[in-house]
Amino acid sequence: MDLEKRLREFKQTADQAILREMDDTAELEERILGKARGGQKTAERKFGHRSLYKVGAAAVAAASLLLFSGPLFGPSNPAPGGHVTTGPGPVDPVPAVPPSLPAGTAPTPPAPGTSPGIGQPPGTDQLSGPSDEEIQNKVQEIKEALRIGLTQEEVKKRIQAPYNVVDDNGDLENGADEFWNISFFKQEGYVPEEPEYVVDETGLKARKVGLNLFIGWKEKKLYMYSIQYVQGEKNDIYFYMMRPNGTVGMEILNERPSPSVLDLGDSLKNAYFGFVETKKDGVLYGLKPADILKLYLHAEEEGDLLTQYAFYADGGDDSAKPSLEAFLEDVKNDPAGAENTQKRLADLRAHVIGFETKEQKPESPSGQKSKYLAEAIVYMQFSDGREALPFRLVKNQEGVWKVSWMPIQ
Repeated sequence: MDLEKRLREFKQTADQAILREMDDTAELEERILGKARGGQKTAERKFGHRSLYKVGAAAVAAASLLLFSGPLFGPSNPAPGGHVTTGPGPVDPVPAVPPSLPAGTAPTPPAPGTSPGIGQPPGTDQLSGPSDEEIQNKVQEIKEALRIGLTQEEVKKRIQAPYNVVDDNGDLENGADEFWNISFFKQEGYVPEEPEYVVDETGLKARKVGLNLFIGWKEKKLYMYSIQYVQGEKNDIYFYMMRPNGTVGMEILNERPSPSVLDLGDSLKNAYFGFVETKKDGVLYGLKPADILKLYLHAEEEGDLLTQYAFYADGGDDSAKPSLEAFLEDVKNDPAGAENTQKRLADLRAHVIGFETKEQKPESPSGQKSKYLAEAIVYMQFSDGREALPFRLVKNQEGVWKVSWMPIQ
């Protein structure tokens, strides 16, 4: 269920609700959205979306209509493959062992001072749980080993560890047709209470398991994967996802994102949803360059490559812009670039505190009409005092600001 879409559908009704008269809806908003976040994890895990939590009183009223109109948001758990489910209870896993470890072969414990991992079957008892460094090293090994499109046989060679074929009970509607789960740094004898397609928050928090790798397959090829692992003194649970289109998502499950100047207000949310649905420039008419910058970065953060591409300007001095097909293929074939994009976006979200926009008439050859009406540079200003970062946009003949190809130089 698309919460944001439902919010917009109920907006008009909610505008007339009594909540419009409330001066401070913060407490109620937090309670409602606390429930909504749980149900909304379905879309977040499936598509890598980040929820738009900040809403006004009218949206809170709409959310309340959704929350109390039926069993839309029942008890739920985030699922490693991209879903939240009210699972029917533990599912008996169907073990499938790669050729490198014949069925019935007992895992070989690692030597003292070592830990299980790629090339070593998991399942060894961890007396005090794995360290952050051990887990982080394993996460990096997995990222380096896996690529979208690898066959099952190729993955077995790269990650030589026992896996379970997971029965998702038809819940994981993310395009995959088969699912595997592999646990690393798992205490001997530990059995999760939840089905394997649900994030084992209890086990991770207790470090009874240090890392779970969940793989989605489509026609026997790697379609997507997610890694859930624990880090820090508070045992924060990190959720890393490589999406089918090659983009990366990362979040801490037990932590709400801090407010940022890059967050979208209600009007920008409406513009964003409208542009996602139509890809028509008219939806963006009247928005300022800094507004377009926010929308573009949000699409990039969501891993919505089609919408991100639609924000780019056509023609003119942006003729270097590749075709959509080439753009999608380049992203899919560059996992290191996807990782760097995720880190860059997290840095911008954490440190950008304001914008300064400078507009000017575009330069054009003598006697020729410019393709664009104007161009603008939005300078992102940082809280840590670093030099402002320029972001270039152009205004097309329809009077709509669009993003220049490779806007950050």
